[in-house]
Amino acid sequence: FDNIDEIINDDLLENQKRAQFIIKQNEAIHHKFEDMQLFVKIKKYEQEIDNLTIDRNRITLSLRRELEGVEDKIASTSKSVEERIIEYTSKEIKLVF
Repeated sequence: FDNIDEIINDDLLENQKRAQFIIKQNEAIHHKFEDMQLFVKIKKYEQEIDNLTIDRNRITLSLRRELEGVEDKIASTSKSVEERIIEYTSKEIKLVF
């Protein structure tokens, strides 16, 4: 029975070592899981950014096309007004002479 205390103490010590090992493994797994969750969140945010960039490019492209159309109309109107002014002033000059 003298050895029983030693055996029990050895078993307790062994169990404590196993428990500490399991706790460390659990903490490592938990930390790795948190890292994976953060990685997934980062990937989702990157995908969201990509989608927003695509949307912005689509909007910008349509606005550019619309702006080009307006610029063309302005240039056409300006040219037409300029031609009319030249035509009008040449008629006025002819009337004066």
